[in-house]
Amino acid sequence: MRRGEALLSTPDAPRGRVLAGTALVLTAQTRAIAKKYFAAGSAARQGHAYLVEALASDPNMVDAGFALGA
Repeated sequence: MRRGEALLSTPDAPRGRVLAGTALVLTAQTRAIAKKYFAAGSAARQGHAYLVEALASDPNMVDAGFALGA
């Protein structure tokens, strides 16, 4: 997640959004399994926002679409 967020201020920002968004979605799943539902919801919302922004910048970005399916 940190690596993706570090890319947000570079020309490779869409890739950073996909990395950070995917990491947050996976973190949300882990937190939900641990019954930390509030933390899971927060991570899921943040991850979703990053992934939607990535798709908005490039609708053909299949990695963002795949992560949204998670």
